[in-house]
Amino acid sequence: MTFAIVTANATRHKRGRIVLRYFICLVIAFILWLFTSLSDQHENTIHVDINYALAAQKTNVNRLPTYAELQVSSTGWQLLREAFNQRSLTLDLADYTENKMLLTNQHIHLFSEGLPDDIKVIQIFPDTLDMQIENKLSKKVPVKMGFRGIVENDWIVDSMYYYPDSITITGPESVVNTFRYWPTEVIKLYDIDSIVKGVSILQFSKEANIQLSAIAVAYGIRVFRKTTQTYKLNITHPDQADNVITVAIECMIPSGLVAQTKETDFQIKAIPLKQRGVYALKCEQFPEWAQNINITPAFISLTSSK
Repeated sequence: MTFAIVTANATRHKRGRIVLRYFICLVIAFILWLFTSLSDQHENTIHVDINYALAAQKTNVNRLPTYAELQVSSTGWQLLREAFNQRSLTLDLADYTENKMLLTNQHIHLFSEGLPDDIKVIQIFPDTLDMQIENKLSKKVPVKMGFRGIVENDWIVDSMYYYPDSITITGPESVVNTFRYWPTEVIKLYDIDSIVKGVSILQFSKEANIQLSAIAVAYGIRVFRKTTQTYKLNITHPDQADNVITVAIECMIPSGLVAQTKETDFQIKAIPLKQRGVYALKCEQFPEWAQNINITPAFISLTSSK
C-alpha cells in the first residue's frame, strides 16, 4: 500500500514539472515573437495638439482645429513609446501667403517637426485648413441679456442690472465690425420674486475666431406681473371753465407698484387741433413704470358736456 502512494505522488509531481516547463517555453516563445514583431515596421495613428504662430496683429477668420491625427509608420518599439507621449506642435504660418486653403498633406514637413527621425508621416487628418488671415481688431460692445418667460407669463420688468454690462471682443476685423452687441444665453424665468439673481453665460462663437474678455455676467432682475389699472381724472375744458370732463386712463402697472400709484401721478394736456374748438388729450406726465397708456375720450370739443 505504501508503495502505491509513493508512486502516485511521484506521477503528480512529474506532471506538474511538465506543465511548468511547457508554460515557461510558451512565455519564452511569446517574448521572442513580441521582440521580433516590435522590431518590424507598423502603422498607427498619433494624436497631436496644434498651436498656430501667425504674424503679429494677424488672426484667422474661422476657428482652426486644435488637434490633428497623424497616420505614421515606424517600428513597433517606437510606436509603443509614442503611446505614452502627448505630442504638441506649433505651425509657423507667419509667412504663409500661398492661398486660403492649407492642404496639410502637401506640407507634411510642418507636422513632422519634433517627431523622431524614424517616424514617417503617411497621412494627416484633417486634410484641409481654412487659412483666411486678416488683421486682428479689438472692440468694446454692450452685453444684451436674453430672457424667456416674461412675455409668456404676462410679466413686466421693473428693473434690471448686470455686470459687466460690456465686454471687449477680439478677432478678425471683418467679423468684429459686424457686432453691435454680444448676447447672453437665454435665461428661463420659472417664477417671480422681488429680485431674481443669477449668472448668465455669454454665447459662444462656434465658427468665427472670436475671443471674449469675459465668459459670463452676473445679473439681477426685478419682475412683476402686469395688471391693468384704470385711473379717472377730472379736467376743465380749455374753452369752457365751467365744463369739467372726466377722463379715464387705462394702463399696465407692475403688480408690486399698484399700491403706490395714484391718480395724481398722471397729468393730462389738451392739445388744440386745426379744427376750431377740438383738442387731443395727451398724457404728459405719468409714472415711469406705467405702460400702454390709453385715454378715454381721446378728443374733446366745444360740445363736450359735464
